[in-house]
Amino acid sequence: MEIRISYILDKLLILFIFLNVFAFDFSIFGFPIRYFFLVLLSFMTFVADKRFINKRIIIFVFSLLGAYSVLFIYSVLKGNQTEDILFFFKPLLIFLLLPSLLYLFRNYSPLRYLKSFVISVFLLILLFSIVLAIAYFIPELAFTLNNSQELITVLFYPLLPRVIIKTFVFLVPAFIYVCYYCDGRRKYILMFFCFVAAVISQTYAIVFAVILFVLFHLILHKKYISVFFILSFLIGSYLFSMGSDVFNNSKQKSVDIKRQQVDNILKDMDVSELFLGKGIGAYMVNMDERRVSEIVIEVAPVMLFRIGGILLSVNILLAYFFPLLIGGYLAIVKHDRLLTVLVLSQLSVLICSLSNPYIWSGGMGLFFITIIVAYIGYTFYNHA
Repeated sequence: MEIRISYILDKLLILFIFLNVFAFDFSIFGFPIRYFFLVLLSFMTFVADKRFINKRIIIFVFSLLGAYSVLFIYSVLKGNQTEDILFFFKPLLIFLLLPSLLYLFRNYSPLRYLKSFVISVFLLILLFSIVLAIAYFIPELAFTLNNSQELITVLFYPLLPRVIIKTFVFLVPAFIYVCYYCDGRRKYILMFFCFVAAVISQTYAIVFAVILFVLFHLILHKKYISVFFILSFLIGSYLFSMGSDVFNNSKQKSVDIKRQQVDNILKDMDVSELFLGKGIGAYMVNMDERRVSEIVIEVAPVMLFRIGGILLSVNILLAYFFPLLIGGYLAIVKHDRLLTVLVLSQLSVLICSLSNPYIWSGGMGLFFITIIVAYIGYTFYNHA
């Protein structure tokens, strides 16, 4: 019976990973399908077996509940709308995966689910390539695609259309996986494929994260000559592109808007809010030249500071960053390759979030954190 349930849970989890990478948002009986799978996985795990429960995981979950309860109360007292506050709590539902991961790790290798994720990402890159070709050769069809779903947006620039996929940040963790788990000719072909996709995506943060990891990987293996040639190539490419329309006006305008958001948000905070923030769900009125009012801004670190200030930001970091520190320490001390890849993957999402709000989506910002917590709980504290 347990083997049969494990088999079903395994397939459901792989399906969830695929849905998460492709950000499927359609609903079943008014309930988003990804959250439906989260609840189903968690419920089936509790019915199957409760031996997966780990004391340290329980402490982590209750710490999160306490920290976010304080944030919720403070945000309500600040007068923020409950609906807007709950919008930031919804990503935490990804932690419903913890019971299923702890249970499945007893019967399947954790690497199996990382492989499922990477395969899904390469399918996403394939979709990106197809949409880019359509936008270039059949632009009228791309206009139709823009209005038919939420995953992909197509913008038309002078040299090359820009295809924006909201989960494309997952390209960087896939690139990291290839570096650590592939070898021979296949490794370099897939690395090149990922790098080209990152550049063509015209998303600075993703390109920067890929380049940063390549340099880190080369330095780690003491390939300093390769580092020199790559840096020389990058500097030369930048100097060559200056004055051309490679860095087009639309992209430059996006950078300017992010600068305006940072300046306006910091000016909008009074002295008390520097320590406690404005709470979750606080609107920023006329935050840039577009004169729009939003509760989410693109520069994630500034967004974090605006929500919790110096003190309450720690409450948010309990979910988004502290497990990364523990995972990084254990990866170094235990020389655990899988944990190293997971930690670097989460770090890459954080780096990309320096100029994009990827981190605030549970499916992106907390996906690897959830796996890290489960992996640490099972591998290092299985008898706790």
